Formats: sequence, structure tokens, C-alpha cells
Amino acid sequence: MESRTPSVLLLSAARTSTAELIARAPAWRGYDVTDRAAGAEGRKVHWYGGPRAAARHAGPLGLGLFEPADDWLTNLPRPLLRRRVRLTTLGEARELRERAFVKPPSAKIDVLPAAVHEDGTRLPGGLDGSTPVLVSGVVEFATEYRLFVLDGEAVTGSRYAVHGRLDPAPLDAESRAFARTVLDATASGLPSAVRLEVSRDPRGRLHGVRVVPRDPHPPTHRPYLPARGIQQSAAADLHERHIEGRRRARARIRAA
Repeated sequence: MESRTPSVLLLSAARTSTAELIARAPAWRGYDVTDRAAGAEGRKVHWYGGPRAAARHAGPLGLGLFEPADDWLTNLPRPLLRRRVRLTTLGEARELRERAFVKPPSAKIDVLPAAVHEDGTRLPGGLDGSTPVLVSGVVEFATEYRLFVLDGEAVTGSRYAVHGRLDPAPLDAESRAFARTVLDATASGLPSAVRLEVSRDPRGRLHGVRVVPRDPHPPTHRPYLPARGIQQSAAADLHERHIEGRRRARARIRAA
């Protein structure tokens, strides 16, 4: 009888508590889990990590990155976006003479973090002017939420920050319903697996904020793990552990 080599989940070398939680579900299903690319060559590979590391592994391992178009946010209906956002280049953004929020549309760039700038002269000068950026008006967000989306459906999610500080809590019904409205308007143009972020301003209004590609996938367009239950159990486990960790921390503070 021909032996079958198990699929492998490749993690980025920087091991985090999130990666360890994500790794448990595929391990339960018989996947090998490794952070060494050499151990994944010639096998069916699923990747968990960032786009920069993915770019190094894409050729040898046959990975491709699912990511939304750079202008996804600019095409969100105005009643959901509640602010003006445009896609432009860093060179054009440097000509701004008013206060604005500027960020790369997808991948993080260390020298160009998402931030408010008093004008375009404050933007870094070491990057090529053709670098794409999103420019928007400055909006204060009081509460921020993250939802993990698979095939157009929010699998799980939670509040993760209040006034810029980490403060996990269960996702409320209104925020989930708003995310559903955003997905109804945009899901057809999204990859199969993304993270959707929405926020509430101090007046209580919800805003569509951004979508983030989850992970690079094999070119066959399979989700990064082939069974929906894996993603649901891993995401739900991660969400519950974040909430429980926060509760325990608060309990320790009260006890002290």
C-alpha cells in the first residue's frame, strides 16, 4: 500500500503565541507543522505568516498570495466608509499641504507606518515616489473590531481595541451586522480568506476600515487550510483565549 506524505503547515520563523494557537488545529488533523522551508519542499504546503516571508518562499514552494486590490477601500460605498479615501502614490502624497492619514494599502512598510501627518513634507523621503499609498481624512476611532472572513462569511471576530489600546471583548450584534453589510457590498471582489476590520467613532457610527490578506495559498486557490472546520476551530480558539487572558489579567489586578 502506497504511503501518503502528510501536508505541512509552514510557519514564519518568528514564533508567536498566535502562530502556536493556529498550528494546533492542523496538527490535530495529522498535518506536519514546521518553521523550516526546507522541510516543506516537494510537499503540499500551507503557509501562515506575513507577505515578505511569503515572497521568499513563493517560488520554491509554489505559493501565491491572495490579496484584495489596492483600491478596495476606495470603492466601498460612502455610507459604509463615512470618509473620503483615495489611492495615490507616495510622490503625490508628498505634495499634500493639509493634515491627512497615510498608509500603504496592504503590506506593512517599516519606514512608512500607518499614521497621521501634518502635511506631505513629513512623509519619509527614502522610498520610491511610485509606492502606492492610501490617503484619507483624519477620523478618530473609539472602538475597533476584527472579523475573520472565509468565502464571504464572517467565521469569528471580536472587539480588539478601545481608544487605541488592546481591550478584547466579544463582538456585539450591531458590529457583526455592519460587517455583514460591508461583505454583502464587497465580498465578490475579495479573496477567499481575509481579515475585515471595522471601527466605531466617538459618535457611535460604524466605519468600514480595511481588509487584510490572511495568508499566501497554493496557486490552486485552496484556502490556507483545506477544511472549513480547521479555520473555525483555530480562530474561535484564538478568540476565546484572548478574551480569557484579558479576564484573568483584570482579575489579578483586582486581587492586587
